[in-house]
Amino acid sequence: MTGQQEPHVTERIRALRKRAGYSMDALARALGYRAASGYQRYESQEHYHKPYLPTDLVHRLLEILVGRGQPPVTQTEVLELAGLANMAPVGEPVFEVPIISWVQAGQLTETIEPSDFSDAQAHVVVPYRRESLFALEVRGGSMNRVAPGGSLIVVDYYDQEPVDGKCYIFRVGGETTFKRFRASPARLEPDSTEPGHDTIFPQDGVEILGRVIRVIISNP
Repeated sequence: MTGQQEPHVTERIRALRKRAGYSMDALARALGYRAASGYQRYESQEHYHKPYLPTDLVHRLLEILVGRGQPPVTQTEVLELAGLANMAPVGEPVFEVPIISWVQAGQLTETIEPSDFSDAQAHVVVPYRRESLFALEVRGGSMNRVAPGGSLIVVDYYDQEPVDGKCYIFRVGGETTFKRFRASPARLEPDSTEPGHDTIFPQDGVEILGRVIRVIISNP
């Protein structure tokens, strides 16, 4: 309708949550967040430079919300959130993600500064559109069950809330590493078939540079 503003994605997700009968705390727990604040930002317009939802969050919302409520939440309604959040519909590859550097899946290495993605000379194609994505080449074997050396990982720079069991790029003391986060106790774990890779028990100064949302393994 002319002159009528479309509801913001945060308003849409809030409405679907309430219709499905979830409190914010309950939905946060169902999504695997340690605290409601990890999910709450997705219902806060102030959080976004642009409307934004992580791809795996949309997939989990499909599993949790669809079919609940009166009238029942539909798959189309949840997928519309992805469109409103500047993501392409699931389907064909449509967006080039810049490969900005490499990361050591082993020892800590020099810091990565993904503040300016425009200088990248190489790109990888993914099936969703988002400006917060960058890609890294993996070196080393401490995460070879997830991403063998030589593969590419796509990282979401905006997705920095730690969730138990998810993989992230961490900055520790000014250097970076690729590891899986474990919450209790807080630690950065390798996930490898190779022996000898240490778990990192960070104290202060740990920063998450983004969650790994996609692995692209090179053909032999």
